[in-house]
Amino acid sequence: MNVYEIGSMAEKLANNTYPGRGIVLGMTPDGKTAVAACAMFSCAKSGMQAAFMAPTEILAEQHFVTLSAFFEESGVKCGLLTGSLTAKQKREIKEDLSQGRIDIIVGTHALLTDNVEFKNKERIEK
Repeated sequence: MNVYEIGSMAEKLANNTYPGRGIVLGMTPDGKTAVAACAMFSCAKSGMQAAFMAPTEILAEQHFVTLSAFFEESGVKCGLLTGSLTAKQKREIKEDLSQGRIDIIVGTHALLTDNVEFKNKERIEK
């Protein structure tokens, strides 16, 4: 994916004409996280929410820390949802997500459970 494609994707996200889901593929140094961050930022600034799924809890936690710091001054709020959180922590994160208090949720397969709801769930493609 080159800079033109990132710009095109960001424009489509801003105009609500981009598909509700996508996957970024590439080798280790290819910048997949940066591409995903651009897409998620566009979503958040357009009033939508985004999910970033990692294959392990350690990687999810690392991405959460990185993205939270990256978006800190922009007002974009990130949350973390993994299987090892306590029931209370999961409940609080899910509530914040469903109420729109979290713009970007980072997590593991825990994001795929039935009771994870986004504020604008009618926009999610099944």
